[in-house]
Amino acid sequence: MMRVLKNSGQMEPFDPKKVERSLRNSGADDRLIDSILIKINQEIFDGISTRKLYERIYGLLHKEKQSVGDRYNLKSAIAELGPTGYPFEKFIARLLTHSGYQTQTNIIAPGKCVTHEIDVVAIKGKERLMVECKFHTRPEGRSDVKVALYIKARFDDLVSGSKKSAQNLKFHRAWLVTNTKLTYDAITYGECVGLKMLAWSYPKIGSLQYLIEGSGLHPVTCLSSLSADQKQKLLSADIVLCHDMMNKKDEVIKLLGLPRPAANLLFKQISALCGIDS
Repeated sequence: MMRVLKNSGQMEPFDPKKVERSLRNSGADDRLIDSILIKINQEIFDGISTRKLYERIYGLLHKEKQSVGDRYNLKSAIAELGPTGYPFEKFIARLLTHSGYQTQTNIIAPGKCVTHEIDVVAIKGKERLMVECKFHTRPEGRSDVKVALYIKARFDDLVSGSKKSAQNLKFHRAWLVTNTKLTYDAITYGECVGLKMLAWSYPKIGSLQYLIEGSGLHPVTCLSSLSADQKQKLLSADIVLCHDMMNKKDEVIKLLGLPRPAANLLFKQISALCGIDS
């Protein structure tokens, strides 16, 4: 039985069903899935790293169908929203807006003991959420229990502070959102104290990956035709989503200095990636 080497250093059996599932989630059809699996089964060797396996699958996908490859590369694309966490916070705010929340980013609110800067405040009906975003530049990074403890302590201070605040900015729940995975202790603690957690593979239904793929709100860093410099120009101009690019075509063309044929190809790529009209 072939084994793969995980980022943690552990070995686990190679599971083609996992590959098939990830390909299908990225929009690959049966023909493309079968083609990729045949090639991977021919090339895989015992002890291959998950990184090398991922890179090979991505390369094959990108060659066969660029839009599927770009969706498959979503986790790495999210990590490209750095090096600061600010674009990630804007991205999460947009996801929450799509889910029916009113959102604001980088809000200052008084606690009982100290003042806090909140990454995202999300409001739906009478519910006000404190959303803290933990961004990792490396896709294999983890948010551990110390992060969950820190967010819960800040939330408790804000709740206590709201009782004496003239603005009465009461928060009803705290969220931890991270672009990678959570450690076992972080999940255990969060579930125990009622901390809502949203991570790459957590919860099983409604994870960050699930929300992005379900909404079609892909970050501009998914676009493989753009250079790293072009992606940073877009992020610096507060253009975080591919949908934003479609709504600001003239601004994007000018910002990136694109000739018209290149711009047309780019917007076709966005249309295929997000399933929207170009």
